Amino acid sequence: MQRLFLLAVFIFSAGGSSYGNHNYDSLFQVIDSQPTWEAKLPLYDTLDVWIYPEKLDLYQQCLSRAIQNTKAEQQYDFAAKYAIRLAQTYYSEVFIPDSAFAILSRALSWDDRLSPSSKGSLFIQRGHAYSYINEYDSSLREYNNAAHVYETLNDSTQREFGEAYLYSAARHMQKGDFIKSGELLENARAIFAHNYDTASLIKTINETAILYGMNGFAEKAIEQRKRIIQLSNANTEIGLILVNYINYATEARKLNNDSLGIRLLKKAISLGGPKPDLRYSAYSKLTVAYTKINRCDSANHYFQRMQAERDKFKGSKWLDELYLWAQVYSLYCQNKYDETIALSKQLIDQCRTQNKYEEVMKMENLTYKCYLAKGDFENAHTHLQSSIHIKDSILSASKSNALVYMETLYEKEHRERQISDQENEIKVLATANLFKTRLSWAIGIGLLLFFAGIYFYRSSRFAIQAKKMEALYSRQLIVAHEDERKRISQDLHDSVGQSLILIKNKVALNQDENTTNMVSKALEEVRSISKALHPAVLENLGLTAAIQKLVSDADEYSDIFFSEEIDTIDGLFDEAKELQIYRIIQECLNNVLKHSMTESASIVVKNEPRRISIQVKDYGVGFDLTEDSRVMTSLGMKTLKERTQLLGGKLMIESIKGKGTSVTLHISKRTENA
Repeated sequence: MQRLFLLAVFIFSAGGSSYGNHNYDSLFQVIDSQPTWEAKLPLYDTLDVWIYPEKLDLYQQCLSRAIQNTKAEQQYDFAAKYAIRLAQTYYSEVFIPDSAFAILSRALSWDDRLSPSSKGSLFIQRGHAYSYINEYDSSLREYNNAAHVYETLNDSTQREFGEAYLYSAARHMQKGDFIKSGELLENARAIFAHNYDTASLIKTINETAILYGMNGFAEKAIEQRKRIIQLSNANTEIGLILVNYINYATEARKLNNDSLGIRLLKKAISLGGPKPDLRYSAYSKLTVAYTKINRCDSANHYFQRMQAERDKFKGSKWLDELYLWAQVYSLYCQNKYDETIALSKQLIDQCRTQNKYEEVMKMENLTYKCYLAKGDFENAHTHLQSSIHIKDSILSASKSNALVYMETLYEKEHRERQISDQENEIKVLATANLFKTRLSWAIGIGLLLFFAGIYFYRSSRFAIQAKKMEALYSRQLIVAHEDERKRISQDLHDSVGQSLILIKNKVALNQDENTTNMVSKALEEVRSISKALHPAVLENLGLTAAIQKLVSDADEYSDIFFSEEIDTIDGLFDEAKELQIYRIIQECLNNVLKHSMTESASIVVKNEPRRISIQVKDYGVGFDLTEDSRVMTSLGMKTLKERTQLLGGKLMIESIKGKGTSVTLHISKRTENA
């Protein structure tokens, strides 16, 4: 603590405007007077607080001395740490990248004497240095080297491990390899989340937003920007916040929300005191933004701010380009069209060499406006067409990139599912040995189930066959029954009936009235039985008349009032089917007479386009099918069902206790024609 106090006293006593003339040796004497190199380290580490960045030259001198001292003590990891800090000042502060490369390469030459972590950090810094001079392929190579070092180390607690993935993702993104970039960002996100490193996580989200923006998903990019703002807090590095606001503004302008873009850039400027390069970038973008909405006074105001700070940033290609972009728009605002055209053509050539076609399009459009303002319509038209052509190409490429990005994401998910399936398959194979002892049981049970299945299958087949035979037997029985009834009817009519007529005539000759009446009654009964056994009216007059006769007889010989609505259905079916229809109606009417206890009933026969519909309905006592199952299993009901099956029809019975019963029969005409 006493050593730090002595250093602070020296620095403050040497401060002020006269410090530039002060001899460095006095400061070094304070540090060198310490007895051990371990005692010197705290003094070197606190230089960031006392003299950086205001006294940059002194800071660089102290870091060089720190490298020499730690290297002399063979503490190469400490020397590498100071080499990284020194290199950062050369490529980011004074813009002398060659000096940065020399420092980092010399540190990497220590190789085996460095820990893997220090080596990885040096690769990352050399990647940063290449990025500052826009040599992105070289920077990607360095980031990949760093990632390889950390993957070999396999230590996810290393913050630089995630950074290697993060910066590699950014370079892959610039090369158009979006899928690889997305994979690396996920790797980085996992490491930073594991270490609760919010600042680095914000960097990763920022790169993810850029990835979305480059693929045309501006809305998703803005979602990521908003997430960064939510994650930011008082401890978040100001540079991260500024970069987010500047990139947020870019995404807002892509959605044609210029007012939001301008507000965000102004917010970045208000926060940009500690980061003059980012504030300088915001000046450039505001100059362009105000020019596009014809606010030339505001555009020139921010360009003048850039001019006031330009000397600080000479030597940085990135910031020099920002200055030229702001300058060309400022010249346009001042109506200096010839100068604007000359500078815009210079920028067009420069952007073409860097494949920045969106910027080429903007310059072509600005050149078109200049020629148009000058009245040179031919050149204006040429540059307008060039701008439109590039815009169409960019739009097409953007759509293609988005499509390819989505397709490759799908392929990646498909590939991951395949890998997961393969892993699951390996697990299944690994557990297969557990089932070897149960194999015999499984085979035995399987055989048992197999034979049981065969048995039940054969049993079901036999049952179905038996049911079919039973149905066939029932149909044949009905037909045989009808044939027998017809034969008996004819015998009664032709034999017994004729005999009774002869007896009646003979008795009549003897004038025995009592015997004649008895014979007449017997003859009527024989005729009635003959008609019941086989309806002659069906053969003589047809089905319609036979049905009407059934209804009229039921109405005549009972107290039930029958209403009828009978369409003509003669000739639609053959004799056998007409007989079955007749018997079904006859059975239904007999059921009404015997069981319904109704005062009225109806029969409706409809000749519909595709079917015949017959309904016999009464309003009597009815029954409940759930309570009296014997009704549905009675002989009469079975006969009705069997006759319906012979017709290929459909029989429906509806009954409500106390409200009556309805029997409906549908017979398809197509079935008959078929």
